[in-house]
Amino acid sequence: MTPDVSVIVAVHNTETLLPETFASLQKQTLGADRIQVVLVNDGSIDESGRVCDEFAATYPGPINVIHQENSGTPAVPFNRGLDVATGRYVFFLGSDDYLWEEALQRLVQAADRWESDVIFGPVAGVDGHAVARQVYRHGTSKDLDLYTTALPYALANAKMYRRSLIESIGLRYREDMRQRCDQPFTLTAVVKGRRTSLLTDGDYYFARPRQDRSNVTYTADYDESLYSTEIVMDTIAELIEAGPRRDHVMKRQFELSLDRLLDAHFMDAAPEARRRVMERIESLAGRYLTDDLAAQLPAEIRTRLVCAQRGDEAALLEVIDACTSPDPHAAVPIVIEGDDVYLALPPFRTAGWSDDIFWTDLRLLTRVSRTVRAVGASWQGRSGLAIDVHVQIAGLDTDLVSARAETTDTASAPARARRLTSKPFKKRGPTVSVIATQDQSTVRCSVRIDTSKLALRTKFTPRLRLTVGGFEYDLPVEMASCLPIERVGRQWNLRKYVVTVRSDPAGFMIVQRRER
Repeated sequence: MTPDVSVIVAVHNTETLLPETFASLQKQTLGADRIQVVLVNDGSIDESGRVCDEFAATYPGPINVIHQENSGTPAVPFNRGLDVATGRYVFFLGSDDYLWEEALQRLVQAADRWESDVIFGPVAGVDGHAVARQVYRHGTSKDLDLYTTALPYALANAKMYRRSLIESIGLRYREDMRQRCDQPFTLTAVVKGRRTSLLTDGDYYFARPRQDRSNVTYTADYDESLYSTEIVMDTIAELIEAGPRRDHVMKRQFELSLDRLLDAHFMDAAPEARRRVMERIESLAGRYLTDDLAAQLPAEIRTRLVCAQRGDEAALLEVIDACTSPDPHAAVPIVIEGDDVYLALPPFRTAGWSDDIFWTDLRLLTRVSRTVRAVGASWQGRSGLAIDVHVQIAGLDTDLVSARAETTDTASAPARARRLTSKPFKKRGPTVSVIATQDQSTVRCSVRIDTSKLALRTKFTPRLRLTVGGFEYDLPVEMASCLPIERVGRQWNLRKYVVTVRSDPAGFMIVQRRER
């Protein structure tokens, strides 16, 4: 009987992870008789080969184990597995990873029902492994469009492919690529296939990191990364004619693959390596970075690419330094002029470059939130607390700044609420007064909170409401660096009391009043 699916596992030095990988195959509800397992041991120097042979001796379904010398790339074992695969579909499983027990059954059933040539379910990261999950927000899709969705950000080969499509177009992995060899393969299958589908009724694939970071994703150098990225971009250009659809697919390569080469590590690279990176990016940007695509990129990425294109290493290093500061409160100043908003990165209006390079879309909340920081706290009058806040936005209309205190008032919480839940009773605090003034690129706000109206022990978070570039933001003000502070006062009977304002580990401010 022809298997429904051939699962191809490229194995290299993962002996401690293989048992869970193999257990997930044993547990598949599709049934072992309908799953062909193809294990390709790519020159492992640990006991991975032995673990593969032991699994083959107990697996009740069709299984092939291939031992070969190390090829240096996962492309070779994947291709070797395709040569012996007999299933109607093929699925590629990393030897680090494992599957949900219902994954293959659900994928086969849906692919048969919808006549899908490529189908996949959500990939989840395990043990801190980072996985892009934007595409899953589209939900279950019979037809997942490459040109309008986040599918270009999910080109890993953790998918099921119809084998008749692979063989009819002679599709194989590029064996000259050590990393990202799955992207040209997946792109070609998606573009040439009849239908790509997505199931989102659970996490199907669980990706684990290698603790020694020995896989090619982490060991590739600049030249190797650029070589692989160029192949992927050339593949996109061969498959998709120039225009908005190509730009949509190409955007991921500029936004992730190339931008990662211009991160903080670039500043520590040898001058010759920096020069080669800039030259290759200049070439790729000249071929594929259209004006429409450049306008879709975040300003930080677009500016770095322009610096590399122009061969301006000094400006590029300044921009990288400004964008990758380890200070969580460091922020690139924002400049508002009418309806336009710009990031004032180092070359802004100092090198004669077009302002369009620095234009930004302020719908990115983190960009605005990083400009907000408390720089001081003091007592004003008998019971008022003033919080001095800096907002690094030039041109902000100070009439569009307000604040409120969001309280977690345990002292005044209803007794019934305290009995039924261990969580404190929460309520939105009142809007409080703000005095805002503009000083060059910084708005200085003094947020006044009348502590006499708070309970004897109250948690609260000061929040600043800003209207920036037509978007409204409600942002928490972190104050840990300004606290604790105390104020000593006297009650009407001349008894002394102390009001203390401090922060807790969760980021709440705690106002506590006690007798002295």
